[in-house]
Amino acid sequence: MRTKSLIFTFAAVALLAWPATTQAETNKTITTLATPGTAHDVVVVGNYAYVADFTSGIDVINVTTPAAPALVASYQLPAGTGAWSIDIVEQTLYAVGGGQLVIYSISTATPPVLTQRGTYGGSPGFSVGGVVSDGSVAYVTGYIGSTFYVQVVNVSNPDALTLAAGTNSIAVNATADLYLAGDYLYVVGGDASGVNRLEIIRAYPILTSAGIYTEPDSGAGYQGVQVYGSVAYINDVMFAPAGGFRALNIANPAAVTEIL
Repeated sequence: MRTKSLIFTFAAVALLAWPATTQAETNKTITTLATPGTAHDVVVVGNYAYVADFTSGIDVINVTTPAAPALVASYQLPAGTGAWSIDIVEQTLYAVGGGQLVIYSISTATPPVLTQRGTYGGSPGFSVGGVVSDGSVAYVTGYIGSTFYVQVVNVSNPDALTLAAGTNSIAVNATADLYLAGDYLYVVGGDASGVNRLEIIRAYPILTSAGIYTEPDSGAGYQGVQVYGSVAYINDVMFAPAGGFRALNIANPAAVTEIL
């Protein structure tokens, strides 16, 4: 399970305190840290934050002291492609960049060291764009032509990645970000017409739609999603005046409602 206690904007990473008990609590910015590249995604495990930092690759940041984070290492993806999305399950890191999925082992050393394992370039014509995993399969987003998909990759052998057996692909409206929680996959994004949606999909091997929420604000810009209990927090980069969050009640995937 990935834990995002960091949130990032462009070339900076900002630590936030997430709601602990009630939806009414306000997130509090603790500090910011400029990264070498352009931060696109982040996962925190223990005392380290792993950042998909585009041209810088994967940054490893020591967050033992939240008010004083420190960059300890950066790892380039194969062929120097930019890192867009990451996820971590136990000692395995899943990264996406340059249209491919790359797997790394994370050592138990201090600071941790990343060692590259296998890669997956997608099925013919499919360009990989985002990733989450449960350790046995990885869900990768991407597109073929003008159609967006989520594909399921068998990652049980991190050195030999293949498409999962059975139903391994589902078409979606857009794929700016995705999040896995329990039996559901949450996918957000805006389509070519500017309509933003949260799509809730039953996890593999079922891989069918459980519900879709369409954002009524035509000026929205869904870019990220995090699930906390029965609430989905949507990063809306177009939220006036300078970007912000929307919160959706997802207790019933077939009838999602807006909280704020």
